[in-house]
Amino acid sequence: MSTDLVDLLEDVEHVMLAFDGPVCSAFGGDPTPGATSVLTAARRSERELSIVSDISREAVEAYLADRGLLEHFEAVEGRAGSNVEQAPPGPHLLIKALSAYASRHGSTLEQARRASVFVGGSMTDVQAAGAAGVLCIAYANEPSERRRFEEESDAAAVISTMDELAEALNARWDAQWCARQGCC
Repeated sequence: MSTDLVDLLEDVEHVMLAFDGPVCSAFGGDPTPGATSVLTAARRSERELSIVSDISREAVEAYLADRGLLEHFEAVEGRAGSNVEQAPPGPHLLIKALSAYASRHGSTLEQARRASVFVGGSMTDVQAAGAAGVLCIAYANEPSERRRFEEESDAAAVISTMDELAEALNARWDAQWCARQGCC
């Protein structure tokens, strides 16, 4: 686990996940390995989760409900119909998720940006995060994708597996548990 990733997530209270890539392969239908570990780690470390996808909200919610995962998410923001203006690299859906978080917590949009991170699986996801003013962690499950993200994107971090993210999220819970036990 990267110490840099743990440090990056230290003040994060809201994890926004792109659906295609970090949660599942939208066209393959198979869940992304480690995705459920991220859901567990976010809950354990008292962080909120949202889905932000250029796939329709109804399709994403149906997928999550069929697998018993919908309850893990505070919000699901997806494209409405065929409105391509809502697709990345536009920031529209990320700003909706940030605004919903701000509303739930009585905070400003700027406070929501500082408390959030977006985990995306494409260059357009990273671009959308930049346009929305929120940190982005790029998920690259292929070595060539990882190199491309590292060389050509403004991602704050690049991960190869969702388990890396789960471990970094769990670091807060591990530290809290250790402090309660008096071992730290």
